[in-house]
Amino acid sequence: MRIRIKHTTEYFFDSPVRLHPHVLRLWPIPTPAMEVETFSYHVQPVPSGQHEYLDPEGNRLAMVWFWGDTAHLWVESHVVVNTRPLNLQGMLLHPLAIHQFAAIRSHNWPAALQPALTMPAPLPGSIGQWVDSVLMGYENTMECLFHLTKSVGLRFQPQSRHEGSPWPPSTTWASHSASCRDLSWLLIQILRYLGLPARFVSGYHFAPHLPEHELHAWVEVFVPGGGWIGLDPSVGAPCDEAYIAVAGSIDPSQTMPITGAFTGNATARLEASVLLEAL
Repeated sequence: MRIRIKHTTEYFFDSPVRLHPHVLRLWPIPTPAMEVETFSYHVQPVPSGQHEYLDPEGNRLAMVWFWGDTAHLWVESHVVVNTRPLNLQGMLLHPLAIHQFAAIRSHNWPAALQPALTMPAPLPGSIGQWVDSVLMGYENTMECLFHLTKSVGLRFQPQSRHEGSPWPPSTTWASHSASCRDLSWLLIQILRYLGLPARFVSGYHFAPHLPEHELHAWVEVFVPGGGWIGLDPSVGAPCDEAYIAVAGSIDPSQTMPITGAFTGNATARLEASVLLEAL
């Protein structure tokens, strides 16, 4: 499947400001099931300088900086990607004991994955009890992960919340609705509670039935033999070839498409749009 993406972000200031350096995370992450055919991005005002690099977690970034004052910042990226169907049931997980979900808790994870196992705070007991009851009777690793993701998705109504950090798991758990990043952060903490490395992912989900799209968030969990597997608690299902990641991190703040600051006594207004279409 070929998908075209146009992502536009605009900041409007009610008086001129001095922009600090900004970090852009707009490049799709190539995978065995997805390759980037074309990519370009444009910034106004034109940056005085820019530098592209990889962050410690392998995400491609650009640092842009500016001279002078402005009342408007516009960033737009254009991407065409080719994706192939994923066969999540056709993986040969290893060691063989990993087919027994309980064995994961005692798996000897390499040092590189230890940060993805760290929990900022203990998972509330009520959530842990719910997780244990949901997984009771399940043993196959993939069935456990898919059933857990579906159960989280069924428990909440999705809501749009365009600004702010993900809620703590306890706040999300007490709510009847939550944003995609709130549900993703909750599922990440549940997976780490179960002993699995998990990270936060931002990107795009192409759903042809939707009248409009927006930046989306989901989860990746690491399974030996399978690698990083995407799970979307907002829809309660594993991620397929319609998901295009642009940044993945153990820290949700390191996946935002644009980060930066400004100096000046101004109020900022954000407008963003995402266009996805099949070619």
